[in-house]
Amino acid sequence: MTWIDNRDQIDTSGGWLRRQGTRPRVRRQITVDPVYTVAEVAQIFHVTRKTVYKWLAEEDGDAVIPPEGWYKLPGSHYIRIYAWALAPLQQG
Repeated sequence: MTWIDNRDQIDTSGGWLRRQGTRPRVRRQITVDPVYTVAEVAQIFHVTRKTVYKWLAEEDGDAVIPPEGWYKLPGSHYIRIYAWALAPLQQG
């Protein structure tokens, strides 16, 4: 059995030990919309949680926060509200 010496193929530039011809991994940045709990929304707008629940309830299709602007966590009754759904409320 013979020993194969590959030390001449190693590139240590940049402080990282890697073989020539390989590219470093590119990290993809994932953007996630911020979400708020009902209590956080109530605190932001200085109202009660009961008021926020009323904003979520649809009455004749006129919900203050649209149905696509919030979701329930699977397996629980906890609600999360997207920040983009709150933007129209903050503007007035």
